[in-house]
Amino acid sequence: YGRSHAASEYIATMRAQMSVGANVVATMLTCFAVGYFLARVYYGDEQPTPALIGGAVGLTIGLFIDVIIIIARMYAIEKATSV
Repeated sequence: YGRSHAASEYIATMRAQMSVGANVVATMLTCFAVGYFLARVYYGDEQPTPALIGGAVGLTIGLFIDVIIIIARMYAIEKATSV
């Protein structure tokens, strides 16, 4: 009983952590792509530098949003388990 319960708990924890990691990667890629294409439309196709900077800005904004979401999620989990 102890070994299978510990293994299932480990798998559940690993699945939750991989879900957060996949969410961060998806957010990074999506926000970079949106920032890249918005900067490319606004500044034109002549030089790639403004588009890359726009992608980096989008990526940074996405990471800030993701950090806020993760902090709120962890706070909700802590609040629910402390009751």
